[in-house]
Amino acid sequence: MTVSFAGRLRIPGRRQAETAVVPPQEAQGRQSASGGGRVIGVLGAKGGSGSSTLALNLAVALARQGAPAALVDANLQQPQIAGMLQRRPQFGLLDVISRRPNIDLHLLEACAERIGPHCLLLTPPGDLETCLGSNLGELAEALESMRSLVPTWVLDLPRHLDKHLLRLIDRCESIVLVFEPTLGGVEAARRQVDLLRALEYDEGRVILAANRCCRKTRAVEKELPRCFAGSKIVALANDFDLLQSCLLSGEPATIVKPGAAYCKAVSALANIMVASGR
Repeated sequence: MTVSFAGRLRIPGRRQAETAVVPPQEAQGRQSASGGGRVIGVLGAKGGSGSSTLALNLAVALARQGAPAALVDANLQQPQIAGMLQRRPQFGLLDVISRRPNIDLHLLEACAERIGPHCLLLTPPGDLETCLGSNLGELAEALESMRSLVPTWVLDLPRHLDKHLLRLIDRCESIVLVFEPTLGGVEAARRQVDLLRALEYDEGRVILAANRCCRKTRAVEKELPRCFAGSKIVALANDFDLLQSCLLSGEPATIVKPGAAYCKAVSALANIMVASGR
């Protein structure tokens, strides 16, 4: 990628000077010099695609590879992951963001929840009024300060497209696009792929995750290689009962039952990313 997404975004009725969050040259320089841990963005093609569940289990699966991982719930207005784990953190993501650029590992660990021995969770507070005072642009800035503290970062990205989300996507080495293998799900995924292509995001850094694959969706699954020619596609089994029981217990499926079909597919996705360095 040669130019930042944020530099390309146009908002109708505003001058370009007001819409470019970061000059393209500055964004490119910051990316090449940032170093530190890799950043993986998980993005749902549409609501209810299971992207937050995948982000949670992918972060745990990556941490089980031996290197610590940090999971960030970037849905500032509608965070879900803390609720999925039945957690009510006293501190969290906004406490870390407010300290930028002076963020160190002690602060990160003090404000994060632990998911197993090697995975941290940073989540916004459940108070909507507090969250409305922050934006993803501030998270993008904070990420530059803290990405070197943890080897792998997984961001659960919101679907609402604005200049702040594009700025955050600029920081991602790879994107996992989650969709259901239905006609509506495939169409939504196509729109997201077309958007990333229009923004010149490297298609080799996008992995498509077909979620909730089952016998009923088999006909659509067979057409996916044709619909997304040249794209990497990972199939995730529909394991509704397991995931529901994990919601009740407040534990990730990859910890509760790593041998389940869904968890094996998530672990395979983690292996692909480790092997490719993404």
